[in-house]
Amino acid sequence: MEYTRTTPQTITQPPTRYNYLNRSFDVTSAKSGGELVTDTGVNGTQESHYWGGCIFERKTTAFAANATAPSTALDMDIDSKPGTSDDSRWKVMIPEIAYARAQQVGSKPSTTGTLNVNVGNVKYSNNNPPIPLYMSYQANWPSGWGVCPAAAMKLTEFDADDRTEFDDYIKSLQPVGGTYHDVGMAWGARLLSPTGLFSDENQTADNGRPIDRHIIFMTDGAMSANMGNLTFQGYEYLDQNVSGSIDTSDATLTSLHNNRFAQLCQAARDRNITVWVVALSVNLNTSLTNCATPGKAYQTLVKPDGTKVTLKDIFSSIAGQISRLRLSQ
Repeated sequence: MEYTRTTPQTITQPPTRYNYLNRSFDVTSAKSGGELVTDTGVNGTQESHYWGGCIFERKTTAFAANATAPSTALDMDIDSKPGTSDDSRWKVMIPEIAYARAQQVGSKPSTTGTLNVNVGNVKYSNNNPPIPLYMSYQANWPSGWGVCPAAAMKLTEFDADDRTEFDDYIKSLQPVGGTYHDVGMAWGARLLSPTGLFSDENQTADNGRPIDRHIIFMTDGAMSANMGNLTFQGYEYLDQNVSGSIDTSDATLTSLHNNRFAQLCQAARDRNITVWVVALSVNLNTSLTNCATPGKAYQTLVKPDGTKVTLKDIFSSIAGQISRLRLSQ
């Protein structure tokens, strides 16, 4: 007797489409140095990443390039400490699991909602060099998109014996990821403010003498914001924290950041912090000059007689002026 046996069989098929959408993850383990496991890998597989220490700014409000920051723009407040509300806190930034909502990171998305993409379209292009298409910001790091910068160093006393440590830290800084003057000034002011987050570390000197506060702000370029970048303000095309609109141009976005920069410079000066600005291999512009305490803006350049004003010349001049100021006091 012949018979046929039929048995059920389960076949797992890889996905045919990816969905790009907002998601929430529990980052408790990542904040304490552990790994964050997410199902954001190829074909939805799990992958592990560690938090590099980068953060998104706390809650802000978009305001015009000629407007004063409203009280709801908490990122413009250099003194207040985080409270119990999420709005007052900074958030974990992990570019490895962040994706633009467009084929290329610099392109304007067709939607701010869920984007559905065929698996076959998630690849590297045939360009030379290849361009990542629909891929994470990590894949775009070589081009400077969504990078996580080196950790800032808190106020630290150095002497000759610490030269190697100082040099190693300076060498760890890399000029990639776009030029955002406002975030640099925000954290410089936060570190030095006598009434801010770190005031318990800088309010008084060991000898009881008054403290002179100086920020030396050095940049190798003008402000250059980009709607498609993943930065301390998020993914601007989607979050619109600074722009207020998906239709904002990069030029307009840059002017909005320049306004924030100007107000942060003023906030530092209002706290009796002398702001020195050094333009390295780039000309000073109005934004940089106005940020500095009057007469404290410098640039490396070649004089009409052919002699060069070097970075060493500028820092020697700044150090001399600070020393004379201390002696006169």
